[in-house]
Amino acid sequence: MITKNYVSKGTAKRNAAEQKIKLITENLILCNTLKEIREDRKKSQVQIADAMHIDNSVVNKLKKNFEKAKLTAIIRYVKALKAKSVNIVFEFDKKDSRVLHLNT
Repeated sequence: MITKNYVSKGTAKRNAAEQKIKLITENLILCNTLKEIREDRKKSQVQIADAMHIDNSVVNKLKKNFEKAKLTAIIRYVKALKAKSVNIVFEFDKKDSRVLHLNT
């Protein structure tokens, strides 16, 4: 939530706060989506860790902080969920975006 300190639209502080909120929101959406998919497939976090050949504590850290996760770690997590493909969208502005399609 943007506080009174950032009321004026277009200020540097307001823009920085909005950007941070956007990143946090995207991180939460990604975490919740992957958790829902994992639960729909009736996989435990331990099973995902085993499929990724890593310790469960690493998956737990990954889940809590996807914003700082490496792309390879996210792809490995999705592969452990048995995804057939992964699409990654790089959006530069409204008219310029690229999609990277990876078959797993």
